[in-house]
Amino acid sequence: MAEKIMVVDDDATLANLLVNLLEMNNYKAEKVASGKQALRKALRDDPDLILIDINMPELNGFDVLAGLRSNTITARIPVVVMSILSDDLNVLDGWIQDSDGYISKPFDPRDLLETIRIVLRKALEERFEEKAQHMQALLDMIERLEDQYLETAV
Repeated sequence: MAEKIMVVDDDATLANLLVNLLEMNNYKAEKVASGKQALRKALRDDPDLILIDINMPELNGFDVLAGLRSNTITARIPVVVMSILSDDLNVLDGWIQDSDGYISKPFDPRDLLETIRIVLRKALEERFEEKAQHMQALLDMIERLEDQYLETAV
């Protein structure tokens, strides 16, 4: 099943280009034009990754990122921020704000796709690790219950 990517950018032309690029590379992509809309749709649609512009009216990309991270339902959605602002302070701020990746505009489509692939793979590995830990905890609980049963049966 194709991963769902939400593209959040107030520049409709760029958002359409990004959606087309992602769909050509076997992702399911949807564009969203505002930060407020992105927060609502993230809750409802549970995307696998959000690609968001930093510079937007009303809520900028970092405000949206903070909103996503503060909600337990959306906190773990991987977010890649993108901006025409490519100086080191903005890159650092992007990482400090807990994004999962940063892309400077203009960008090479191959670099964007590679960043998305890496972030999605890392998120999948983290989910698998979490599931493995949960399974181990359940197995440990079953073992303790078996031991208790055997102690009372003897």
